[in-house]
Amino acid sequence: MKKPNLSVMSSIASDGIVAAMQEIRKLETDFVDIYAFMQSNDISRYFTNDNNLLEGRHLNALNAMANAFSRNEAEKIAQLINEDVKNKLISGIATFLPELTTHEGNVYTCHAAQNALCFLIDVARYLNNFGHPIEVIEIVGGSVLDGIWRGRVHNNDTYIVNRLSSNKSIHKLLKNIKKVADYSANGSKKIYLAMEYEPGNLFTIGSQDSLVYFCDQLNNSEYDSIKAIVGLNLDISHYAFISNISTEWIRSKDVIINRILHAHISDHTHGHFSDSALTTFHDENDFKSWLEFLGEIHQLKIKGSLPFSGFVALELECCCDFEKVKNSTILLNKWLNKYTING
Repeated sequence: MKKPNLSVMSSIASDGIVAAMQEIRKLETDFVDIYAFMQSNDISRYFTNDNNLLEGRHLNALNAMANAFSRNEAEKIAQLINEDVKNKLISGIATFLPELTTHEGNVYTCHAAQNALCFLIDVARYLNNFGHPIEVIEIVGGSVLDGIWRGRVHNNDTYIVNRLSSNKSIHKLLKNIKKVADYSANGSKKIYLAMEYEPGNLFTIGSQDSLVYFCDQLNNSEYDSIKAIVGLNLDISHYAFISNISTEWIRSKDVIINRILHAHISDHTHGHFSDSALTTFHDENDFKSWLEFLGEIHQLKIKGSLPFSGFVALELECCCDFEKVKNSTILLNKWLNKYTING
């Protein structure tokens, strides 16, 4: 067995990375995963004032990152992040870019999402130069929604939603991610893209069948960069508690194991509402087999498969009580020592 390192996601604070780091510095872990850059405080902290308009478009995380890529600002922003995390090491970057599977008519938005991810790859590379062990960007892998329009039904205003099949949405995702995979594969250092399994009918990778299909498509891709760069982020609560997936099932799927790049952990009840502190809904025994799996994953992967980062990130988005973050960190450290060292 090989004990994974414990990291804490900066999304614990609703007001950005700087606020989150004030709490994470108090925790017994050396590592942090950066949540980029969904909070408004992060936009004002890391992106210059003249980014406020991008071809007349509203500034949000997508536009800010895409514009920063076009301006080659990754090094400057990586330096700011490095200053903000101070004595902690960055083990991953997480972001939310469902625009990767936007309607084909919306070329600008898809192009912006691609550039935003290329920007994060550049940021990760510069953070490597500062000594951070980051190798992975964690991404929510898009939506099956293919456009929303105003419409009328029986003379009443309504909205019309096009919804793709999961397989079609996966093909669109892989088509759009190729540019980013090429950028990573051909650069100074590979930065892997770990796609999230998000249970539910509206997500591109939202069911066990779509998860297997996605990994099969990666293995059978005609593009070397897709095979070499794109894999999975194993969010334990999404698999175990929302979808009732067992570790026995995962262990029977080499196609999935060989694509796992990184891991998240939290507690969850049924339904995708929010991340909860460990043991809110499930006890230690419910986590045991998953932690053992993480401890063994290096041995389970076949030679030449994508590497596991060696990190599991505690993800408690916008946690209302930082004492819960502290308690979950202590508990997870205890469990990792118990189940990934002693077996």
